[in-house]
Amino acid sequence: MYENYQRVLDYTTAIVTGKKLACVELTQCCQRFLDDIVSGAYDFDYKTPEKVIRIIETTFVHVKGVKKNKSFLLEDWQKFIIYNLLGFLYKGTDKRRYQEAFIFIPRKNGKTPFVSSLAWALSLLEYKVGSNLYIVAAVLRQALESFRIIKKNVERLARLDDEEFRIQDNNNQHSIEKSFFDDSNNEIGSIYIQAIANDSNNTDGLNANLIIADEIHQMKNSQQYFPFKQAMKAYYNKLLLAITTAGDDYNSFCNNRLDYCQRVLKREIIDETYFIFICKADNPEEYTSPIEHEKANPNYGVTIDPQEILAESLQAQNDPISRNTFLNKGLNIFTNSISAYFDMFKVEASDNKYSWTLDDILKLPIKWTGGADLSIMHDLTAACLYGEYVDIEEHERYKAEQRELFGNDIALYNQANSTEYKSFDGIQPKGVGITITHGFIPVTTAKEKADECSIPYFDWLDKCTLTMCNDNIVDYELVVAWFIKMREMGFDIENVGFDKYQARDFVASMESHKFKMSNIDQSHWKKTEAFREIERKVLSGKFYFLHSDAFKYCISNVKAAEDTHKMITFEKVKQDRKIDYFDVTVIACKQWIINKEKGQKGRKLEKWFN
Repeated sequence: MYENYQRVLDYTTAIVTGKKLACVELTQCCQRFLDDIVSGAYDFDYKTPEKVIRIIETTFVHVKGVKKNKSFLLEDWQKFIIYNLLGFLYKGTDKRRYQEAFIFIPRKNGKTPFVSSLAWALSLLEYKVGSNLYIVAAVLRQALESFRIIKKNVERLARLDDEEFRIQDNNNQHSIEKSFFDDSNNEIGSIYIQAIANDSNNTDGLNANLIIADEIHQMKNSQQYFPFKQAMKAYYNKLLLAITTAGDDYNSFCNNRLDYCQRVLKREIIDETYFIFICKADNPEEYTSPIEHEKANPNYGVTIDPQEILAESLQAQNDPISRNTFLNKGLNIFTNSISAYFDMFKVEASDNKYSWTLDDILKLPIKWTGGADLSIMHDLTAACLYGEYVDIEEHERYKAEQRELFGNDIALYNQANSTEYKSFDGIQPKGVGITITHGFIPVTTAKEKADECSIPYFDWLDKCTLTMCNDNIVDYELVVAWFIKMREMGFDIENVGFDKYQARDFVASMESHKFKMSNIDQSHWKKTEAFREIERKVLSGKFYFLHSDAFKYCISNVKAAEDTHKMITFEKVKQDRKIDYFDVTVIACKQWIINKEKGQKGRKLEKWFN
């Protein structure tokens, strides 16, 4: 039995059995390893991981800190990664299973020294094929962090063993290279290591068997990542290793990649060539909990001091400005842009409280209003249905709780809740707001914007929340057909709100199919009431959007500001983002409010507030 393999096995078993604290994703990763070992689907190579571990621990040292010049001894989680990357082989071959990896861990867990040591060892492992390693980051300074750790170790080895390495580290080039010769002075292999910035001038024409993509949360879109995969096609055993922490762009390429990797670990998607190692907090709202700190940080108690990270979390609790930074870098949680209006933790928490399917929702006694937000020609068009479900039993329990809390003192209740109800029976029911959204876009536009702006249109298409038009413009009849389909399914649609701009043909077609249409003024003071209604639902945990990734994407991009009269003006946080699924929900919600007021008190409230 190999010593390091036993340590890896003990590590994975401890996590899977719960003896060692770990987040959901790391537990799934360990379970995946154990399942693949016993499945017999792959040959398993113990020697290569052991060789790489030995190379690292005998040739690599720490270059700074209290352990400077001491041997770089790997932690169990690092050995686990190495055993995964190098252990699994396709049956009857020496071809390694994993060709791509996603390592997602917080700052200060030793990821840069670990990646540097692994890159060095893999280069030596593959020297016979002429190993080419590129260390790539959004900015050169970041790529040089790993490069210079390798450089200092190479310089040390050259002094100790009289080895000849060609090192260039100047304004023009940052590279290390060496050729290997046999006893007859015939070249038998070589290694080449270079640090470059991630731009088209540097990455076009790459030919590599090893690429380290560092801090990919800084990548603007997928076009900065996927060319790396093309650069490796000439090699038999290759590895694209992406390593990163979380960032503050909820809709970045990196967060979309994280979502994909989470689905692989859940086994919703099969991707056998992708190794995934994720460490993050499970419950971001409990960011001061030592349990969450340990789950997120694999080097907890090693390079992560428990008292220090606890102190940082308490500072973040008292200083909201620094909270996002702590969540990003300390707990590895993606947060939204500081300019975004909605707290996505609360948005997702509200949505996750419910698990109704469309069939479930059809059984609920709900009156629906529609909304349509039409693009001029070839941009994204959105449609939705909005309704509210009131659980009568839950509402009666709430009224009983209020009576017990305030002792039937109506005045005290009114004062505490800023209401003017004359009795507890007058408490308005707090129902669950439900939005069912759908989008429409020409396939040509979707392809262009998916690449250029990293908008996951094709993922929305797969999840049936988007329809792609074969023409170069949006066919409004597809929008009409969607409303007809929803009505035929059983949704009781009272009327459909719309913005009259560019909507003449759409309205005529809808009315010809017996839909009652209502123009919704797009002035911000008209839409504020609906915006606030959605906000209240989110904050009270009573807003459900059927786990739609498209709606989640759009609401995370909403930027809003209040004027002196507390009216809301909202727009996109960035011009290349989309908020259409949210905007159309505001339109439908506004129409729902109008319908509700008409049903309760005739036209009096409509006259006052509309």
